Amino acid sequence: MVLREEDGHCLGAATRVRLGTDCVVLAEALGVQEALRFIDHHHLHRVIIETDSEVLARAISRRSNHRSAWGRIVLECLDFLDAHKDVSVSWVRREGNRVAHELAKWARIEPCGNW
Repeated sequence: MVLREEDGHCLGAATRVRLGTDCVVLAEALGVQEALRFIDHHHLHRVIIETDSEVLARAISRRSNHRSAWGRIVLECLDFLDAHKDVSVSWVRREGNRVAHELAKWARIEPCGNW
């Protein structure tokens, strides 16, 4: 997770490792869920969460109900988003999310770090 100001300047970053899945969409959903917990814990407002998972972003924007492990997490995320109208999730191409992608690879070395 990379936290940035509106102008793109980095405020901080964090890595978390969750064991037990090789499903990319589930991993992305867990990442969004973790970001929402971070937002809630730090009482942040006017936040846009960007993910390079088009499937996940589409499921959230369309409020889809997928019968899968990641679908249950989407429902939890939707509950949070319903209660926090100034927080949203959007899709960006991987090229636009390069720093977060590299940080995710770094998580193998530093599984639960905060910077």
